[in-house]
Amino acid sequence: MNERKSGILKCVVDEYVLTSRPVGSNRLSQVLGISSASIRNEMYALLRMGYLDQPHTSAGRVPTDLGYRFFVDFLMDSMNEIEVQMELVQKFIGVVHLKLDQLLREVAGILSEMAQCLCFISVPQIKMSEVNKIEITPVSKRCVLLVLVLSNGMVEDTLIELQMDVRNLPLKRITQVLNEHLNGVDIFSLTPEYLEKVFDNVRLKEREVRFSIRRFFDDLITSYSNTCFLGGMHQMLRQPEFREADKLEPVLQAFENAAGELKILKASQRAKGVEITIGNENDVGALSECSVVRGHFQFGDSTLGTIGIVGPRRMRYSRMAGLIRYVTAMLSESLNEFPLS
Repeated sequence: MNERKSGILKCVVDEYVLTSRPVGSNRLSQVLGISSASIRNEMYALLRMGYLDQPHTSAGRVPTDLGYRFFVDFLMDSMNEIEVQMELVQKFIGVVHLKLDQLLREVAGILSEMAQCLCFISVPQIKMSEVNKIEITPVSKRCVLLVLVLSNGMVEDTLIELQMDVRNLPLKRITQVLNEHLNGVDIFSLTPEYLEKVFDNVRLKEREVRFSIRRFFDDLITSYSNTCFLGGMHQMLRQPEFREADKLEPVLQAFENAAGELKILKASQRAKGVEITIGNENDVGALSECSVVRGHFQFGDSTLGTIGIVGPRRMRYSRMAGLIRYVTAMLSESLNEFPLS
């Protein structure tokens, strides 16, 4: 791969991403200032090397998976990341205060809107995590604030409205005994049955309080069980490659039916930076016409999540990489703003 071939390949990718139409030698001649005959010879060589393909006889050329891979690894321009960062900051301001499941769902929507592609956010259940501390504090005559701190640093809270005067409740004792019995327990173990046994053991008689705590943990478990959030399915219909429903359906089914098995949704402890997989580099056939740009965010000491953009192989790779780079950084910062105490 010499400099001239690299320049032609880069121009083919840039033009094809922009127009979604095969690129001919006449167009490249106008852009590069090289004769059409010379470009045709180089394009033929790139086709034989596997970097370009010709969809139809006498048609222009389109990049192959190998061509996109060479472009991403060696030819991709750096983008104006400050511009992307400012866009994201403005959109993040309104969502950072949300509960975990709401936050992740909103972020998936924000990213899909900016990328005009399908986006996913995946968070593993395994380390999602254990109870570190519970606090119950009166805030008014008939209202208390329940705050739960998890071992990964996440903080969840809820306001509990009661029919009784909370000043008559032994809140310090209730808080103390709940911490003694629930500290270190995985939140997915805190079923209504488990909590009822704890309430009986600590002689918590107030039915309203029992019910409210049960409902709080039940809602929490439900939201944390939604470990894969998708956004922007409608955005994919804007892409020429997926305007036909039969082309898009397998992609959506790959996420909805086998989300737990997809390797692209999983993060290892050594995962770093932005990763790009192209076409057949993805682990399922349904994504063979897609590229996936993904990164990983962290909260607490060890919990890793994955966030990614799924779109046609004909995508603006530098912009997608910039979006992922800043979304993961901002998401990690947002999720870690409540330190363990």
